[in-house]
Amino acid sequence: MQGHIIDNRVGEPDTDFIPPHLRVGKLPESLHHLTEYGYSLDRRGIHASLEAIAHDFNFKNNSNITEANIVLTSGARAAASSAILHVMTKYPGRKVLLIQPGYNLYRTQFEGFGFTSEFVSFIGVDDTEKRLELLRASLSDEVLFLPLCNPNNPTGEIYSEEFLRGILRLLHEFPNLHVINDSIYDRVVRDSTIHPPNIFALANAKERKRVFEVNALSKFYSYPAIRAGWLISDPEEVAKIQEVKDAQFGPLNNIGQLLLIAALEMTTKLIPDYFEQVNQVYNARLRLVHEKLQQIKGFKSTIPAGAFYYWADFSGLKVDVKEMVEALTNKNIFLSWGGKFGAPNCIRINGGAKAKDLAVICDSIVEFCRDKGVTVNEKNISVPLIADDLPAFAK
Repeated sequence: MQGHIIDNRVGEPDTDFIPPHLRVGKLPESLHHLTEYGYSLDRRGIHASLEAIAHDFNFKNNSNITEANIVLTSGARAAASSAILHVMTKYPGRKVLLIQPGYNLYRTQFEGFGFTSEFVSFIGVDDTEKRLELLRASLSDEVLFLPLCNPNNPTGEIYSEEFLRGILRLLHEFPNLHVINDSIYDRVVRDSTIHPPNIFALANAKERKRVFEVNALSKFYSYPAIRAGWLISDPEEVAKIQEVKDAQFGPLNNIGQLLLIAALEMTTKLIPDYFEQVNQVYNARLRLVHEKLQQIKGFKSTIPAGAFYYWADFSGLKVDVKEMVEALTNKNIFLSWGGKFGAPNCIRINGGAKAKDLAVICDSIVEFCRDKGVTVNEKNISVPLIADDLPAFAK
């Protein structure tokens, strides 16, 4: 195969959105005195990095955590793995309940620790009480974990406070159950004034012993290469997780910690509207995808409330979505088939791609549907100029 390749399979952000002061050689001078070779002298981490995480979480969630609630890790995945290893030593049972559509690598991660995956599908189920009933019916004493991603990957749905409080009630019904709350997209939202409700912030002191918040720089700060992440939980649990994490993953290196401080503490001082600028570009790209796919008669997807993905649902259309993905692969366009997320009639389109590539992807999908006999209403939909496809600070 030859020609331009568009690979939209990996769920990474647009790295052109990395704030300028986080890029190589650009760390603010005010942080240079914290630089050390290798790891921090304190294995828990630099005080300023723990303080930055606590302040950021409290600001976003009107909460009251301190440094004692935090474990620094090399990315959100290491944070989740540290919690899994900790819980495995205390509780019987080796099952994880996975919500579908949901992040596909949760299954790989848990099964790597010897867990059996069980699934609960929310496809076509929007009612909160019905969802909670489905969860309750799927739980048992053998289920140790329920991972949440809020906003959801791949759908971009933001779970409601009512739903999250219902899950907290389930912790009392199932004393072996733990929640891993993946907040990696919590600032990637269509409206930057709205913050997704956070289950750890909603939890009381007793519930916090079985809720683990994980986050990192990789998505909203567009820095997947810097494996700087953290876990938040009850201080007693954190102290034990710290021991597990140190033995398995070691401390977070100091460069990662300095970038973390610069991201959480300094980005909005140097770029006051950073969040708004980034979200505006993602919003424009997702609107472009939406408008182009709306040309397909019977296509009913909506622009998601959060994350930078467009969840294209072809249910009800007479097209084979897996065949569509394979056909576009032959044209050097690689897409994430929804089957790996538990939804075979869907495709996840990553808005981390530039608008020109997103336009090609959508035009190719429309053409495939037309060739399969689906009615298409032709519209002249323009692609944003390259100059308008980046935040102001990145131009």
